[in-house]
Amino acid sequence: MLHQSDENQGALTDTKPEIKLPSEGLYTMTVLKGKNVWDEFYFKKICTQINEIGGEEGHMVATANDTTQDEKVVVLFSWSSMWS
Repeated sequence: MLHQSDENQGALTDTKPEIKLPSEGLYTMTVLKGKNVWDEFYFKKICTQINEIGGEEGHMVATANDTTQDEKVVVLFSWSSMWS
């Protein structure tokens, strides 16, 4: 995050916020977990989920191996707009 101001800018702590961020509804989260094969299950399932939500929306996918349980974890975050 970057911020640039002029020489007369006051401290941000002295400025009241003009917009209150919503406490919910910014994004949805889908979690898939199990012992299936990556390509045959998770990637196809996540692609299907993204297409159901809408490919033009924002999405972020994170994957991990849970080695303690020999499981795979895939998390999909989706949002329809950026808050400004």
